[in-house]
Amino acid sequence: SSESSNLPTLSDGMHDHLRYDDTGNLFVCDANGAWIPHPGYVKVSALWVPSMSPATFPQPAGEKTAGMTQFAAGAVQLMAGAPFTTITVQPTAGVPLRDPAFVPLPSTCDDDICTPHVIAQSQGRVPSLKVACTHRPGRNGLAAVKNKGSKGKDKENDLGTKSKKHSRDIIDLDDDDLSKAKRGRPQGAGNYSTSDTNALLDCIEEELPLGQRGWLVVTTKFNKWASKNSHPEWKVSSLETKFKQLVKMLKPTGTGVCPPEISHAHEIDELINEQADTRNLDDSEYDKVVNKSDGSTDEELPSRLTAIARSQHTEAPPPVCHNTRGAAATELMSHLSNALDPEAQKACDDERANRAFATTQYLTLSQQLCDAQVTNDKLHGQLFDLRNQLYEAHRDHDHLEMRLEMLKMSQSGGSKVQGVYHHLPKEKHQCYKWFADGGRSLTWLMDDE
Repeated sequence: SSESSNLPTLSDGMHDHLRYDDTGNLFVCDANGAWIPHPGYVKVSALWVPSMSPATFPQPAGEKTAGMTQFAAGAVQLMAGAPFTTITVQPTAGVPLRDPAFVPLPSTCDDDICTPHVIAQSQGRVPSLKVACTHRPGRNGLAAVKNKGSKGKDKENDLGTKSKKHSRDIIDLDDDDLSKAKRGRPQGAGNYSTSDTNALLDCIEEELPLGQRGWLVVTTKFNKWASKNSHPEWKVSSLETKFKQLVKMLKPTGTGVCPPEISHAHEIDELINEQADTRNLDDSEYDKVVNKSDGSTDEELPSRLTAIARSQHTEAPPPVCHNTRGAAATELMSHLSNALDPEAQKACDDERANRAFATTQYLTLSQQLCDAQVTNDKLHGQLFDLRNQLYEAHRDHDHLEMRLEMLKMSQSGGSKVQGVYHHLPKEKHQCYKWFADGGRSLTWLMDDE
């Protein structure tokens, strides 16, 4: 019966292929004769819903889900209260519409999530690193951010990556115990008055300090005077600096009048300089210096020796000739006069001629020696050639004699053969003799020689 009630039964009287159901949804007939919802815009009849709390919204039977009841596809108009308010809801296909009151909170161990920042942290939101009104310290009781000298690239406040050196400190300006940096002179502190300056100059004039010990005495006297007369006390460095400022201050030029304290300071400075130049040393002012070695007893100071004046005759040293401009000019003139003297020039010419003659003789002798060596070499060569010719002549002579004897033997008869053999010449040997100058000689020697 439920399915039959959902079928479109109402017709508009103009189009047979369009029908409406009881809720006013438009249907169209397809090719198979089945009724399907119309894909276009459809007017939906309004439903009157009284005003109710989110807990009284109708829920589907047998299903406990938080949210609004999903109505049919199309526009739904809700009328609540009197006078009624029309609300148009466009549902999304496949996504159920829910009331924000029924959206569940994130899972957390804290059951009392009521503040906004706790809810944001539970949903994974990160709080901003910047603090409101930081450029106006102390406004509305908020904390101020004090930057420790960070400029340029150090303006970012990255607490996770930056070191402690560049991190910013959060200082609460409402704290009464906040320590502020003190700069300059303290509140109520005054400069040197005229009476302070005069008292200081009087103390310096009495002491005439030359070192740190003297300035300590001056400071002690001045502070006693200051405490007695209800004036501020000063340190040693401050008093010394004040006096030096007065001394370095120049006197006015022209007809100007110099202040009396500056003139007094200049006079005291002159007295101090004179005291430093003619000071009498007294050993009682200084502590005795004790030298210790290897932990033994103190060494005794050497006794004073008495100096005895003695006279001794010493010869005066020879006068030292200082090389002045006059002496240099005199020396130059003497050199020029010596150079232009005829005798000196003649001696120089003779010496020059002797050197030239000696040089010529040396060159001539050297050339003659070279020629003699060449001639000697030629003679040695000729002698060697003559000896070779002589040796050749001796050998030719010996060959001729041998041939002559052989001819005689061949012409004579056999009776004379024995005599020929009996008178054969003896065998000769060559003997060479070498000379140190490069030549040699050849001599023929017999066996018996």
